[in-house]
Amino acid sequence: GADRAEALARLRRALGECRVVGVASNLAFLERLAANRAFADADLDTALIEREGAALFPAPSPPPAAAWLA
Repeated sequence: GADRAEALARLRRALGECRVVGVASNLAFLERLAANRAFADADLDTALIEREGAALFPAPSPPPAAAWLA
């Protein structure tokens, strides 16, 4: 992008369009990271993930009933 805001918008759009099937991935984590205020504001350091852990690693939700049937 021409600037950080445009690049972040493009990144969010690209991540939203990604589909990974059959293997575990960190796609959901990357989407949460790209949407994080500190990341968007470039308030970055090596403690970002630890500091923003609650937002980046929400408590897992139970699998949908359809998953049990599969």
